[in-house]
Amino acid sequence: VPVESDLNFSFQTLSGLHSLTVFFIWRKRMKLLTDLLTAIFETAFLNCGYDKTLGKVVVSGRPDLCQFQCNGAFTGAKLYRKSPLSIADDVSALIKPDGMISKIEVMAPGFINITINDGFLLHYAEQIFHDKYKGIYLKPL
Repeated sequence: VPVESDLNFSFQTLSGLHSLTVFFIWRKRMKLLTDLLTAIFETAFLNCGYDKTLGKVVVSGRPDLCQFQCNGAFTGAKLYRKSPLSIADDVSALIKPDGMISKIEVMAPGFINITINDGFLLHYAEQIFHDKYKGIYLKPL
């Protein structure tokens, strides 16, 4: 029997509170954490008036500081002729800690550092355990 669960993410924008619901549907591919975070950050960049592709989230190059990071402010600085720190501040102001994200920190010159809530990670690990493919999907040749 396929199991469905949903995770609700909320963030504040200038026009009010918005939420993004992500569904894990076990008949299909499970979402990677980076994909879930990217969806949140793409929406935040878009709501700030920036290109949503700047919201790509990657695993942190500095695990001593955070688990994930978004570096789109650097590309945005070139496109919008603003400082990366200003863009990172705009975007991070829209994303508040919630059930998934425990901390968002902007570091000079424009890095957005993201730390995931331990409870969310536990829930995510349980979902992987119950996933038929254990979260690993191979592309057909």
